[in-house]
Amino acid sequence: TYTNQTVDIVEGTDLHIARLQAYEDFNNIQINKVDCEAGARTLGPNEIILERSYLPKLNLQLGDMVTIQTQDDRLHQLRLVGTVHSLAVAPNNIVVPVWVTPRTLFNMGLDTDENQMELTVMRQDDPGAVNVPSVQAIATQLRDDLRDNGINVRSMSVHEDAAFWAADILSAVILVLVLIGTVSLFLSGFLVINTIQGIMAAQKKQIGIMKIIGADRTQIITIYLVMVAIFGLIAFVIAVPISMQLAKGILTFFGNFLNYNVPDIYTPFSILMIELAVAILVPVLSALIPILNGTALTPAEAIS
Repeated sequence: TYTNQTVDIVEGTDLHIARLQAYEDFNNIQINKVDCEAGARTLGPNEIILERSYLPKLNLQLGDMVTIQTQDDRLHQLRLVGTVHSLAVAPNNIVVPVWVTPRTLFNMGLDTDENQMELTVMRQDDPGAVNVPSVQAIATQLRDDLRDNGINVRSMSVHEDAAFWAADILSAVILVLVLIGTVSLFLSGFLVINTIQGIMAAQKKQIGIMKIIGADRTQIITIYLVMVAIFGLIAFVIAVPISMQLAKGILTFFGNFLNYNVPDIYTPFSILMIELAVAILVPVLSALIPILNGTALTPAEAIS
């Protein structure tokens, strides 16, 4: 439980709605935890901590004095002493999340009684369990119990799972990238087929000469397949570092947009082996049919 009060942050002539969240112990938040990133890790009276993504929006830096306007139009000066990172907060939301102490609320003349309750529900994984209530049903029962005990519940918000708030957005982006990659892989197979068909048509006489001097069809097929595999290996060497940089750029872009940290980018060895196999096998398999057709000619047909 904690205290929540709505105020305005004054920035020049602009007002930004802010949500003051007052905890007795800022470092002992159990639900919707935040990670201290810069500045103070503890809060004192008349001090505030902001979510990091809102500093550019409010043109603030650590140590600045922030003007807070309460609903009775009184102004208060609070010092910004730190920033936190919260994955539960959507960046650039219309409501700015601010963390304070109950003493700060008292100094501002605001009510310090706790008026917010956050709960988590443990799901029962027993497959034989029957009549297990849903999270919504548990929340509704709790609300009714509080009201029966004389506690007014003005609103209730229920989240059925603990997924990241932008999980649906990221899933859609991943789906698009997978589709683009699949289509690109499919089209690259046709590119290989057309290229090898052109090479085989241009080198009919060379194939005929090789057969005349004693090369059998298997040897000729091996030559062209090795050539295709080498081109695939070269493509792999070029593509991997470029794709890593592109992946980092995409992650950084969405990280700034969705307010998550981008870790060090690396490719697991197993993924590298899969990429290497695809880089060699896809062009080799795509080139197999035109190579078989191109080497099926007799020496007389090839050089005529």
